Amino acid sequence: MPDISPPLQIAVYIAAHGFGHFTRTLNLLSLLSHTGRYNFHIRTSSSLYKEPLTYALHPSIVQTNPYQLDAEQSLHSLANFNPSLPLAEETNFLKQQNIQAIIADAHSLPCLLAHSIGIPSILITNFTFDSIFQALLDSTPACTNRAALQLKIDEMTQQYALAH
Repeated sequence: MPDISPPLQIAVYIAAHGFGHFTRTLNLLSLLSHTGRYNFHIRTSSSLYKEPLTYALHPSIVQTNPYQLDAEQSLHSLANFNPSLPLAEETNFLKQQNIQAIIADAHSLPCLLAHSIGIPSILITNFTFDSIFQALLDSTPACTNRAALQLKIDEMTQQYALAH
């Protein structure tokens, strides 16, 4: 007898940083979509997506070229990132759409969102943003707001720890 249960509603959070996240995530979704068991809701602020969110889901890593990061600008982004709007908007979205699970590539906020409403979250990534920000902070000895940035990095690490 065929499975007639409705598809699982999954929110998929894709970082707005480059093509790698989209390539990896969309390939996975393509493979999973053939089963007919999942309904995916893409959530990203990337301009690569046809309907990007109007707010950021994570602080930006600023690159000067494909191989180098701008530590000062990236740490500035971290210092000024306010998660209150995405937390409120995405919590509302998840509840309205009856989302049952989250897939995240690669930011931490979706892990906190999932935990706060009692659904599982899965990371699909080859790195975490907290480790990048930590390396940038460690390589910037003259940073004036080191303690505040360290708290934000530690918060991201705690959010990642909530993933299943």
